[in-house]
Amino acid sequence: MNPSPWDPLGDAIQDYQNGDKSSELVVLSDFEVPVTISACKFFRTPDEFPQLEKVALSLCDGLVLDIGAGAGCHVLALQDMGCDVIGVDISRKAIKVMKFRGVKRAFCGDVFSLTPESIDAPDCVDTILMLMNGIGLVGNLGGLRRFFDTASKLLNPHGKLLFDSVDLREFLDRKEILSRESGSDRKYFGEVKYRFNYKGETGSEFSWLYIDPDLLDEVGENSGWKIDAIYPHKDGHYLAQMSIITGN
Repeated sequence: MNPSPWDPLGDAIQDYQNGDKSSELVVLSDFEVPVTISACKFFRTPDEFPQLEKVALSLCDGLVLDIGAGAGCHVLALQDMGCDVIGVDISRKAIKVMKFRGVKRAFCGDVFSLTPESIDAPDCVDTILMLMNGIGLVGNLGGLRRFFDTASKLLNPHGKLLFDSVDLREFLDRKEILSRESGSDRKYFGEVKYRFNYKGETGSEFSWLYIDPDLLDEVGENSGWKIDAIYPHKDGHYLAQMSIITGN
């Protein structure tokens, strides 16, 4: 994964940490009109977490790996809960901010190339956490399959994978779904293209995945994973808990 698409996000997080509380990102996509996000979203405290994130944190146990940790809000919350937790992000600026804020273990890394050695973990982790639509980092269905392979090498055999996503079928009618899946670049309707703009500078394009639970179940099973639970939130947003199928 090329880190350059994430530079605007790292800049916004760093500026907010350095005192620019007006810091905000403009998110451009092929799916919806531009959306503005305040950098304060990455600095939320536990009482500001939505219920879905509170449920996810309550399910974490053992050694936890937070992938796409940003400014570390979930890592810090888990540390305060007494958990042993590692934060990973592809942005080096985000890593610096995490460490400045008190994250004890933070590493710069790509979602597809993580190994126990790269995060200084002597053993496999017990929980992998990916919040704020974190599974989207895999980019597309092929990336999801690749990630399941990576995660199976990071997670102990009885561990759990926790992430949230959005079922876009809650927003798109059948005509819109067919339109997104047709044409020369035919793709799953939940594969979206994004770019970040910060202070007039636009990063390069990156792919993002929103996966519906039905297809997640199919891809997961074919990759040696099973859904243990789905926790619906609202507006198609859900939390998934998955584990490795044993006996394969």
